[in-house]
Amino acid sequence: MTPSDQKLLAEEAALRSFDAEQITVRALLDRLESCLDNLSDEDLPWKEAFQQEWSVLYQRAEILCKMGKFSDAIETLRNAPFATEIDAFPALTYEAIFLYCYLLKRSGREPPPNLVAALPEDFVTRTWDGKKVGIADLSPPANGSTTPA
Repeated sequence: MTPSDQKLLAEEAALRSFDAEQITVRALLDRLESCLDNLSDEDLPWKEAFQQEWSVLYQRAEILCKMGKFSDAIETLRNAPFATEIDAFPALTYEAIFLYCYLLKRSGREPPPNLVAALPEDFVTRTWDGKKVGIADLSPPANGSTTPA
């Protein structure tokens, strides 16, 4: 593990120890930017990935989800430039696409079919609260409810 990895893990642990109700989105984004600034040259591909516009929007949306501000998270990702970065950073872009689609589905709206189609059929991730979710959670509900299980 590189020194920058260790520092990032320490920063992440510090972030998790805070009560989300007591921290502003701006403070969390400032801390994330500080972590990015501390990445070494050996971490350059990750640094570049996290500095992409959609990545910043994704991080902001995740923080908003942790704060329970789901409609703000949807608005944050609404115009994210997914298509411009999917070739360079597919895994990270898939995460952002899935989060946007999942939040739409959670709010009772259908996600854009072209975005759902961009995700791999076996895509699985974890939500901001640790719940394991995947493509099946974007499908129409079998029991007639309007939100995924």
